Amino acid sequence: MHSDNNRAIWLAITLLFAVVLGVGGGVLSWLGGLNIANAVLAGFGAFAGTVLLILAVMHFLTGAGAPRAGRRGARGTGMRPRYAGRREPDRPREAARSRRGG
Repeated sequence: MHSDNNRAIWLAITLLFAVVLGVGGGVLSWLGGLNIANAVLAGFGAFAGTVLLILAVMHFLTGAGAPRAGRRGARGTGMRPRYAGRREPDRPREAARSRRGG
């Protein structure tokens, strides 16, 4: 699922499936007594929720969100170090000791 052609195909399948669910949700809402405007909003909500859910599942299954080697931060947590790219704040050790009472 890593080539661009496969991604385009899976995205098209996802959008078609979401359109079917969105239309079904809108029609069922309209048949349930909502006016047309609210039924369209319900259908759009079903469409958007379906697209987001399927894309999140595909992202998880492909491992695209996993941290890569060499991009890890402090202690291998996947986060960047506290002062990455910045200077540490100016704080003399004596002032820090005096605040601790030592």
